[in-house]
Amino acid sequence: MLAIVQLASTNNKEENLKILTRLVESATEKGAEMVFLPEAADFIAGSQKETFELTETIDGKFLTSVKNLAERLGVWISVGFHRKPKAADKDKRLFNTHAVIDNTGEIRSLYDKTHLFSLDLNREMQKGQVANHQSALDESSYIRPGSLAPVVVHNTPVGNVGLAICYDLRFPELATSLRYQGDANVLAYPSAFTLLTGQAGHWHTLLRARAIETQSYVVAAAQDAVHSPKFSTYGHSLVVDPWGQIIAECKQSGPGIVMARINHDREDAGIPRDLDLPATNFTSYVRRILPVSTSRRFDLYPQVGAGQPIPIGTEDFRFGMIKLSSSQIFYRTAVSMAFVNISPLVPGHVLVTPIAVVERFNSLPDGTICDMYMTVKRVSEKLLEHFQADSLTISIQDGKNAGQSVPLAAHDKVANRKYRSPEEMAAESLVFRKFFYDDHGQPLH
Repeated sequence: MLAIVQLASTNNKEENLKILTRLVESATEKGAEMVFLPEAADFIAGSQKETFELTETIDGKFLTSVKNLAERLGVWISVGFHRKPKAADKDKRLFNTHAVIDNTGEIRSLYDKTHLFSLDLNREMQKGQVANHQSALDESSYIRPGSLAPVVVHNTPVGNVGLAICYDLRFPELATSLRYQGDANVLAYPSAFTLLTGQAGHWHTLLRARAIETQSYVVAAAQDAVHSPKFSTYGHSLVVDPWGQIIAECKQSGPGIVMARINHDREDAGIPRDLDLPATNFTSYVRRILPVSTSRRFDLYPQVGAGQPIPIGTEDFRFGMIKLSSSQIFYRTAVSMAFVNISPLVPGHVLVTPIAVVERFNSLPDGTICDMYMTVKRVSEKLLEHFQADSLTISIQDGKNAGQSVPLAAHDKVANRKYRSPEEMAAESLVFRKFFYDDHGQPLH
């Protein structure tokens, strides 16, 4: 069971914290195991100057109070807040941060908003019209964009929660990355969504789209108030299921609580009855009846999640004119594979190639090239660590003068190199596989 808490934060930090505390306590009494708070739960100021003055460090009173609240109530909390950078940082802009705190009061993860909101309707005004200060917002003028990879917090009471913030919901590649790279089945968007764009239908449309395309739950706690003459928020905190149905929504104005049950393990009422869904694995079942993940075309265009491993299987492949046994492959994606060398020049000398047989590098689609290079990156990281190497050579054999088309026998005769047996190659491949797969052949996350 989860709760989304809607707030109407002001520049009064003490009062905001009192209201937040009361609502989290109420949500916990109703059975919430995890409570989702909005963006800027600490405060919303009337000016940039005031925002800088009110913002605390990560060990400040606000986050410390939320951590203590989580520990006291034994509940997980997702919360958005302003955060000061380190004193030594040259860039003094603030961070817009999303934290997940567990039921012992420990911070499980932090995410800094990567996409910063910018809206200026004044640019489109006709000559003679008076500029409206409510129509111009530029978050990047005082907020520093995050630079770390998307964050997923695994094994929370409601599932694997991917972290984002408000404006991030306009960027499907972030949601896709959280799903396919981070194995998220819940996406959390603490928000202070503008009234203007909310009334235009963007809020509901975008959140439902993120849920549908990732086949994940979307949880969006929001602000709802006229915070200042310059800024009003839309509210409508909601939860969307993996089928795209809104299963909970806060339709009242101002602060409030809405409870929802996330059903990864049983059917949800939002799915049409004629699909005759079983009473198990709702999230997994949606992904199974509409297998979007298996329909993605990594070969044609660059994809979020390129280079991600999939089970290797038992089928054999072709490498030019050579039959390549699956036992010699230690890493496989949808369109690329890495395998051990029959005659390595040095330890760790392996090959990465597209699964499709092509003659030249320029024949490869952009998506395949992207996937191959991400495969090279992932494989090389583990091999460098395994061999404790400080150097790496990456080369492409493209064309006859690059060694690509040298016949196997002639290559052996000229180089006088010793070839390994299939058993030797399989043994080394098994060692390398353990860096990427578990004992059941499933990719490690």
